Amino acid sequence: MLELILYLFGLTMTSILAGSMVFFSCVVAPLIFIKLDGDTAGYFVRSIFPWYYLFIASLAAISSVSLFHRYFLEACILAGISAAAVLGRQILMPWINRCRDNMSADNSEAERSFKILHGISVWINVLQLIGSISVVILLGYGGYR
Repeated sequence: MLELILYLFGLTMTSILAGSMVFFSCVVAPLIFIKLDGDTAGYFVRSIFPWYYLFIASLAAISSVSLFHRYFLEACILAGISAAAVLGRQILMPWINRCRDNMSADNSEAERSFKILHGISVWINVLQLIGSISVVILLGYGGYR
């Protein structure tokens, strides 16, 4: 019975993770830049992203722990998602912010670095989203075993 509860909990948390990432990427982020002026949007993004990464890391870690005993592949994917979110929050995001700050000083190297690092962060987020959706599919279609 406990294994079934852990399976359902892991599936639910992973579904919430995937749905939240889709909502943030497809609704929240575009609306920030559509509805807010540039400076306000930049300030808001800087204030929301640490929480976004923390949310992803936490949900993925909780899901991973709940599935680890019986769904090792799925748990490893979720652990990777969590680790990538922690690295994004603690290392990549501050680096991106420093480059963005240096861009205002008309520094073309900072602009180039910002574009590269931002692109990396986008690809990491896409891979995290693909991973979380994959786990939902594996758990949902594979069923409780």
